[in-house]
Amino acid sequence: KKDLLIVDAAADVPKKVKNVFEKSNGRVILYNSDYLGGEVTKTVAILEPYSASPTQSYELIYYLHGDIGSYGAASSYQKALEVQIGVMLNNNRNIIIVLMDINNNTVWADGTFNNFHEEVLDKIKTKWNGKDPQFFTIKAFGSGSKVLKSAIVTLDPKYIGKPAGLQRIDFWDANNGVEQAIIDEIDAAGEQLEWGFV
Repeated sequence: KKDLLIVDAAADVPKKVKNVFEKSNGRVILYNSDYLGGEVTKTVAILEPYSASPTQSYELIYYLHGDIGSYGAASSYQKALEVQIGVMLNNNRNIIIVLMDINNNTVWADGTFNNFHEEVLDKIKTKWNGKDPQFFTIKAFGSGSKVLKSAIVTLDPKYIGKPAGLQRIDFWDANNGVEQAIIDEIDAAGEQLEWGFV
């Protein structure tokens, strides 16, 4: 087991956020993103769990956890998520995780999820010498499913289904009634994606 190494942390990332991530294993990039719209907390955490590698073929996973409170991305990183990451690693999945604070349902309604995704990829490449993912997954929890719809309906076609594109959506206890609308949107576009309820 290794202590988590904060590879890059912006000066305006709160110390309480850094403290949470210092207690885990692997590496993390912490920064504040302008692509989180009017969020009170704009901290983004890109996690490379111990034994994972962005220089090999990997799955990029976005966790949209809805309202996770004023601690920003650190609030998402809790024991349950740590256990879930461990299970994926034990199943030999090479994963890179992205966490952020989502309180505003209109985030990305203007299409800026595309910019956010490109920003995340740029961080992985410049800080870790990583490459593009084999594909990416979005996991939506609670009100995060509303934000997911904004991301999906404005997603650039080059990021859908193709190599390095969105290939899986998981609804984790999503309960805001927009899940079927998202699935219908994907079906209407004729995209071949997986989705599931976790």
